[in-house]
Amino acid sequence: MASRPCITIVGTGLIGTSLGLAIRNARENELDVLGHDKDPGQAGLARRMGAINKVDRNLISACAKADMIILAIPASAIRETLGLIAGDLKSGCVITDTASVKVPVLEWADELLPPDVSFVGGDPILFGDEAGIDSAKPDLLSQKLYCLTPSTRATSEAVKLVTDLVAMVGAIPHFVDPHEHDGLIGGTEHLADVMAATLLRTLSSSGGWRDMRRMCGATFDRVTCFSMADTAEYRDRALLNRENLLRWIDSFQQEISRFRRLVEQENGEAIQTYYQAEMDNRLQWLQDRDTQNWGDMPQKTDIPSSGEFLSQMFFGGLGRRRPSS
Repeated sequence: MASRPCITIVGTGLIGTSLGLAIRNARENELDVLGHDKDPGQAGLARRMGAINKVDRNLISACAKADMIILAIPASAIRETLGLIAGDLKSGCVITDTASVKVPVLEWADELLPPDVSFVGGDPILFGDEAGIDSAKPDLLSQKLYCLTPSTRATSEAVKLVTDLVAMVGAIPHFVDPHEHDGLIGGTEHLADVMAATLLRTLSSSGGWRDMRRMCGATFDRVTCFSMADTAEYRDRALLNRENLLRWIDSFQQEISRFRRLVEQENGEAIQTYYQAEMDNRLQWLQDRDTQNWGDMPQKTDIPSSGEFLSQMFFGGLGRRRPSS
């Protein structure tokens, strides 16, 4: 009797654990979901939460069993991880990730993975300030955009499998060129990180911070809210997406200088018009986000049936170990 398909999740933080919960909710009796984390205690917590069937403390062993591997780890850890597991993967294994930079990750995958393993990059776009495993939930990705950037070497079956997985957990698959992804996310995510950190540094390093912090209200809270607790991920965003981030920082500096001139000139009418235009832009964005009506994006992929999903795993090239040399 054939063994059940196996998905290994490397990294049991917010996203990894939420993916495990969603996968097991949808296909608990049809799949094995293994978990590995550099913190065995956190992986054990993910198992007790029901996100994974079993913890494997050995990275290579956990990945050698897998038909699909989800790397839910900081981007800077992906290269080393791929190098460690590359020689022990099943032929036909499909690997995906959840990092917010895609170009360097795809380059590492093409460099390190054997030709019979497919890599499909992924980046779920989250809202809110949830961070850490305690905030994990099975519907975290429900109706959220999930960017997909397949390697040029990935098979069509592998791309379909990851697309089906994304739809199965309730997210909306969105294919995007990796260079375009990193350019856009450099503005919407990575520049926003920098703005939050530098505003905090500007105020917290001032002589008035001791008294000022008592008067920090809702606006300060919104603008300085970080979306995760892992500072390594913020570092990776800045360095691995360096060129795009520098371009966005330059653009922001120009815009803040423009606004400064309006204040210096006491141009009240222009300031009010400025605020009104951007309030309108934000309102339109919120409406588009709520309705998922972006105008130029494809409809959500139908959630696959059990038979379709499993047939992809069994007959789409997965589960066969490469011949020994």
